[in-house]
Amino acid sequence: MSPINMKTVGKNTIVLIVMFFSLIFATVFIQANMNDQSQMVYKVTYKNSEIGFVENTENIGQIMKDVTIRLQNELETVVLVDDLVSTFPVKKDKQVLMTDEELKNGLFTTLLYNKNDFFVKAKVLSIDEQTKIVLKDDQTAESVLEDVKSGYISQDHQGSVEAVAFVESVQEDTLYVSQESIVQKDEAVSKLKSSKDEKVTYTIKSGDTLSEIANGNGMGLSELLKINPQFKQDSVIQIGQEVNLMVPKPLLSVKVKEQLTYEESIASPVEYQKDSSKYKTYKKTIQQGEPGIKELTTNVTCINGLESEREIVSEKVIKEPIKTIIVVGTRTLPTFSRPVYGRITSPFGRRWGSFHTGIDIGVPRGTKVKASESGTVIFSGWSGGYGYLVKIDHGEGYVTYYAHNSKLYVKKGQKVTKGQSIAASGSTGNSTGPHVHFEVRKNGVPQNPSNYL
Repeated sequence: MSPINMKTVGKNTIVLIVMFFSLIFATVFIQANMNDQSQMVYKVTYKNSEIGFVENTENIGQIMKDVTIRLQNELETVVLVDDLVSTFPVKKDKQVLMTDEELKNGLFTTLLYNKNDFFVKAKVLSIDEQTKIVLKDDQTAESVLEDVKSGYISQDHQGSVEAVAFVESVQEDTLYVSQESIVQKDEAVSKLKSSKDEKVTYTIKSGDTLSEIANGNGMGLSELLKINPQFKQDSVIQIGQEVNLMVPKPLLSVKVKEQLTYEESIASPVEYQKDSSKYKTYKKTIQQGEPGIKELTTNVTCINGLESEREIVSEKVIKEPIKTIIVVGTRTLPTFSRPVYGRITSPFGRRWGSFHTGIDIGVPRGTKVKASESGTVIFSGWSGGYGYLVKIDHGEGYVTYYAHNSKLYVKKGQKVTKGQSIAASGSTGNSTGPHVHFEVRKNGVPQNPSNYL
């Protein structure tokens, strides 16, 4: 028996080991290949967000159309979807593949959640080409504008509404916009009705007062006087004068033209008959007139509820007025001179909530008071609030008063001539300082002395 070559045995052993492991690897590789179900598929993304995997891309276009239609039905408006769907091949297991319906659901959910990724058809209102309000559709826009108009149309108006229009230009456009830019109807109406104060001019009409004008325009009298410094609280206003008003001006103003038919009184004409036997102060009504009645049909235009124009369409007299006849005297009045010379500190008429029956002439204490006309002294003495008082009868019902004197120079029954000193001025009785209170009375009724001096 030949001896064993150990070197040869080592080489053979290594070969056998290599063959053994090769057989194992081959078996594993074959087994792996037998279980591998992966293949080339397509990954679907929308704006880089993964939606899922499909086997082919042939239906992607139709699927997007179906998703768009579903969005339109959901939102009840026309939808414009950007083409932001991307597909690219990847190797994936078939088990991850989506059906067309699953892909539609995924895309629909993604779009509905990301509302800025698509545009919807909407109605845009432009006011004077500036303010823009985006609304859902034509019907909503029409409803919004009608609601703004109806706020200025009285439900109990007496006439017929001839026309309703907006003062500002209102342009309507159909655009595709982001859904988030659409406002709800109530919000749109509120915005269009929102207002800021604006100065307008009002022309005073018959029967107006400053208080009524202020209250009728949502202002206080003090606020009205503040923006009209030409007026005071007790100012006498004239028809045709203009008054500044601060009135709320909404974003969208409404002009309403209404035709009204109503009755209006016709002033009674006055006829004066002259009587030369009576003084010029004589006035007596011998026939009391009655106003007439006429029917007017007018077109009244109001902007935001405030009348801006009135046009008479027709008028018809229903009842003729009856004239008033007044007899007036033409005889020259007696003339009276001033009892003293000084500044008139208080005129004839209403004063401090009462009626001032004469005029006050300011002079230093002790100034000589003179008879304004010849006559007979009918009173000389103390008379309550008048203090020391002198009364002189001049005939024809005329009597003059001289009050608040410090001294009296004449007595009752004494005859005096025009310019004669009858007293010294003072501040007796109800008086705030030295002066002469002078009155002219006709048949006991106080007259305005300024008409006789």
